[in-house]
Amino acid sequence: MHWQNLNHLTSTLESCFKHIQQQRMGDVPILNLALRVQAVDFQLFQQAWLGVLITPWFMNLLYLRDDALAIGAKITHSFPAGQFEFIVSYEKALGFYQSCSLYSPMFAFQQQEIAVQTAQSALQALLETPKPVNISRRDVLRGQFSHRVAP
Repeated sequence: MHWQNLNHLTSTLESCFKHIQQQRMGDVPILNLALRVQAVDFQLFQQAWLGVLITPWFMNLLYLRDDALAIGAKITHSFPAGQFEFIVSYEKALGFYQSCSLYSPMFAFQQQEIAVQTAQSALQALLETPKPVNISRRDVLRGQFSHRVAP
């Protein structure tokens, strides 16, 4: 599916997963009713939309691109923080999308705001280039490397 813009993407995601919650998840005991469906910080990354989707039953990284892939296929993507495996899914309202689970179930979150902050932190950590740590050979041999930080 071709996304017209960020608002089109986020409103479609939220609408789709609100519908899933109402139609398919109503009797499932893993719903955290303190939470709601929310698309967080979606942005273009390597010619795809990347962001975090919060629902009352999961928090996932989503990677959306106009690819027709095999449902259930596992695809590894490289980010500044490393490589992460995504699973291909399909919803009629969205088309194909790839997801990487961050949390499920969501009972650790008592408020939507905390879930959003966690999603933002996870996405930021994923996209930040790790800074090299300056450790001398002497520090390694002495076991004195845990307190050092990058300059």
